[in-house]
Amino acid sequence: MNFRAVFFPMALALATQAVRADDAQPAQSPGFVTRVIEAFQGSKSGGDRKGVVRTKNLLLAMDLSPLPLKLSEVRMLKVVISLTDMSGKAVHLEFPTTQRFEILVRDKSGRQLVQWSEDELFTTEPTFVTINPREHLEYEASVATRDLVAGQQYVVEGFFLNYKDLKIRKTIVPEK
Repeated sequence: MNFRAVFFPMALALATQAVRADDAQPAQSPGFVTRVIEAFQGSKSGGDRKGVVRTKNLLLAMDLSPLPLKLSEVRMLKVVISLTDMSGKAVHLEFPTTQRFEILVRDKSGRQLVQWSEDELFTTEPTFVTINPREHLEYEASVATRDLVAGQQYVVEGFFLNYKDLKIRKTIVPEK
């Protein structure tokens, strides 16, 4: 058998697989090799104490301020969500409306207390966002603290619409 007849199809298959692996679609599930590696060293996706989620080639972070949250001094909690493209290619995100993200505040039982978008105005036109390599998007929102009680635990959840993997949570315990 000719060397080129074996080598060329094999190289083409590997190149196709490499292109698929570099594709920055955040909603795709990880491949077999990634799942095996994560089984031995732990998953890099999901939240951590610093409020960072890594999914494929995107890095999602959420910053809350002021912390500690003193309810006697603050009426609004500032939430900043940033999404960084860690790949070498531009990432294109599609949204069904002009709303790109949502912020929710839930109590420890999971009951929703605050929804940021309920006081916002969005149009129904589809929108597209492109993040260039090594650049980031940053969105800022403020949510009311009027329904929060000092000493109780709450979860602030931020996510990008249409992208189930682009979700981040942070736990807060407001003070008096």
